Amino acid sequence: MENMEFNGIVQNIVYDIKGGATITIHDTIYEPASNNWTFRGQIQKGDSLVKFKNSMDIKLIKQKTKKEIIFN
Repeated sequence: MENMEFNGIVQNIVYDIKGGATITIHDTIYEPASNNWTFRGQIQKGDSLVKFKNSMDIKLIKQKTKKEIIFN
């Protein structure tokens, strides 16, 4: 997980039954471990996500409100 890196607008997101997310950013599919982050349906298409390499934190920036949420 730590080696994963992305920064961009969520083009698509699909949640599984356990709340895990499959996210598409810049036409690349990412599957962050649902055990490490509790998304709970908060991420929506059009929101921005930032995750840096060697970090376990993901920053969500909501499209309409610009509110920032950190998942760790």
